[in-house]
Amino acid sequence: GQSGSSGNGGDLEFGTAPEGTRGCFPRQLSKVFPVVLCRGELATVGVGIPADAGKFRAARFSATGSASMNRKPVGAEAYDEKWIASAWGERANEAFLKQEIDHPRPRVVRAMELAAIEVGQTVLDIACGRGEVPALVAEKGAFAVGIDFSAASLAFAAEVKATRHARFGAGTMELIRADACCLPFADASFDRITMLDIVEHLVPAQLEAMFREVGRLLKPGGFAIIHTLPNRWVYDVTFPLLRKLWRGMPADPRGPIDREIHVNEQDLPGLHGVLKRCGLAHRLWLEQHMAAQARWNR
Repeated sequence: GQSGSSGNGGDLEFGTAPEGTRGCFPRQLSKVFPVVLCRGELATVGVGIPADAGKFRAARFSATGSASMNRKPVGAEAYDEKWIASAWGERANEAFLKQEIDHPRPRVVRAMELAAIEVGQTVLDIACGRGEVPALVAEKGAFAVGIDFSAASLAFAAEVKATRHARFGAGTMELIRADACCLPFADASFDRITMLDIVEHLVPAQLEAMFREVGRLLKPGGFAIIHTLPNRWVYDVTFPLLRKLWRGMPADPRGPIDREIHVNEQDLPGLHGVLKRCGLAHRLWLEQHMAAQARWNR
């Protein structure tokens, strides 16, 4: 399932890029985009996991100011119709189905830009949520597969597929209910894999298992794009400092839903560690999309 956060607190994103495009990656910003080497080749933007990544160890998780957060795996039942409405807003979901809003959320726009999807490519979107990314991929003439373990999310995504199907042209969009840690596809099946706002929903062992699956599924030269938010430094370091200046701020910036489903919020060192343990050469950077997200919300 996708995060229902509106972008507060800064986003963490990562990806990899083709040879000769290193200069396009931001160096000093506030969301996290890691770029990873794919099977020894520098991908353009995304994450590639070598087939010989070896055994993985559970990642360490250090909690600072988030003791009230859930630490257990999140079940599919948490991502129901109520969550779908809260994640994007009922008005935004209705408009998306009616095709009244054709500009995607800023993080999706950025991910699509980094993915540089071409006609005829195969693209997997893990935790597809309401089906926004697979639909946009299909509209680019690619073969899109969206997977999620939430039946409610897939039902909504099926509506999106039906309403936007005429835009697909040569592209296709398939939806499958599956576990991100054990994906039902053959090795080297995809040119691109997107994972937007799933990292923070998986406990450390699940996250490493998913990364290993991504490495197995990528074609040689393929790469993945990952986005995660919030940036835990903002919530656990910056926010408490701001609260000392203005006591009117809440004690915890996380809402009750975030505390239940955000079981593995990331910061730069933590994300670096898990990627390294998975055998991934990588580059991390931060971007700030809060202003753009606020405009999109209106």
